[in-house]
Amino acid sequence: MRYSNYNSSYIIILILLLVLSCNKTEDKLILLNKQIRKINPSLLTFDRIIIIPGEGCGGCISSATSYIISEEIPQDLRIHTVFTNVGDYKLFRNQIGYQLNPEDYSLDSSNYLRLDKISSIYPQLIIIEKGKIIGAIDFDPIANPTLKNPLN
Repeated sequence: MRYSNYNSSYIIILILLLVLSCNKTEDKLILLNKQIRKINPSLLTFDRIIIIPGEGCGGCISSATSYIISEEIPQDLRIHTVFTNVGDYKLFRNQIGYQLNPEDYSLDSSNYLRLDKISSIYPQLIIIEKGKIIGAIDFDPIANPTLKNPLN
């Protein structure tokens, strides 16, 4: 009899952990939706948004930036890039900006995406369907260069 009570306790704890972890993901997506709307509500009309932080994992940021500049992005996906924490706009334009079409990227000059709950030291890939963010994952163009079905 005591054995079944312990099993029930473990099952309840596991269910609670699962529910709480799902809520954190949902909270992050809701906050991302809100913050991206602050930058520009029309960003949610794209299929994907790539968020590149101004500081963090240097190799990861370089890899993601090189991927965007190299125009390897699939033509059948509408993709927009948001650069966060850009300290010096002139330096940004000299290093990256002139290589990109201004319609293909935005600057988060107010740092809306630097909130603790949603910011990352890694580039992020935001997946959008029907004007709503449905997923956010670390973006690694080497592991997933096509950007298709990243949640599968």
